[in-house]
Amino acid sequence: MLMILVNRLILDTGVLRLSSQNKTSIALIKNSIERDGLLNPLVVAKRRNKYVIIDGKKRFIAIRALIKSGVCSRMLSKIPCVLHEEGSLEFQKPSKPTLMTDPELAHAIISQINSGTSIAYIAQRYDCDESVVEDVVSLQKLHLKVLQCFNNHTVSLEQAAALATIPNPEAQWKLLLQLGPFATDENIINAIKAGETVITLPDENILVIPSRDVVMPSQKFDNVFNQDAQDFRLPLVA
Repeated sequence: MLMILVNRLILDTGVLRLSSQNKTSIALIKNSIERDGLLNPLVVAKRRNKYVIIDGKKRFIAIRALIKSGVCSRMLSKIPCVLHEEGSLEFQKPSKPTLMTDPELAHAIISQINSGTSIAYIAQRYDCDESVVEDVVSLQKLHLKVLQCFNNHTVSLEQAAALATIPNPEAQWKLLLQLGPFATDENIINAIKAGETVITLPDENILVIPSRDVVMPSQKFDNVFNQDAQDFRLPLVA
């Protein structure tokens, strides 16, 4: 991640034609940045002493408009960017904002859910997949200690959502302790979330996962909004 001065960023306007549709899109992005901040860095490639924007052209135009209008001009003088090395794999859009922490994103999403906002709008507003919103909703099922780990940034949203598929909160906490250093292993997280009952750890030990019915994403939302109390909140942990 690099913080690059705005005047060192190059936009090839020939690539992005400013049609009326693009202008409307840029206006929406401008409002989004002013309201929620920049959610994802620009992706750039170095060209001599400048940086060519590969992904985020509309965001850059919106940022320049905000600077010109005097809104957040000092804050936007340097833009977070990811350097795309020549010859590297094609850039893939992340499933959730990379400039927000998981707890920040979760609390923002929950605030919108409690206001009755649609899943599609929340995903669009925070530039994330709808599955990320569903993962956030599942956090209400977590053991308090697991939730504290999430709020303290020691457990990711993906880990927390996987553990939330286990109905017994005490079993969630016990499993997290058993996993130890392997709790961040992507294959293990995916296996737990998929409902597998036996997992082979990287150290070749076998771990038996508590049995449970796998809750599909669509069911998770149905369950949330069929409850008597239709809103929920994550405890804020310092």
